[in-house]
Amino acid sequence: MDENFKSWLIREEGKLEITGYSYSRAIHKLSEHYSQYTGRPTDIHAKDLKEVEKIKNCYESDGRFSEMGHQSHGLYRAAIKAFYRYKLLHPKPLLLIGNPISKG
Repeated sequence: MDENFKSWLIREEGKLEITGYSYSRAIHKLSEHYSQYTGRPTDIHAKDLKEVEKIKNCYESDGRFSEMGHQSHGLYRAAIKAFYRYKLLHPKPLLLIGNPISKG
């Protein structure tokens, strides 16, 4: 689960914590679904903005996987749209620089 995405949903989009959790889990499930039906292992979290947009379009009402996008009252479609907005603002993963803290 992407804690950064979940935190962003809550902090920046004003989503409830349960919604952030649900959307984050939905992206994981969409990665599995997309991998299964395209035959290409896919981790949506690791994709760049252009690829996320392509995947998002597949789950739109007129997309290749629209039925999956519609499941759970549109949860998957809403989650991938929110993830796309997140990627617009965070195109590359943050890198943590420094040494791990060690106990003396």
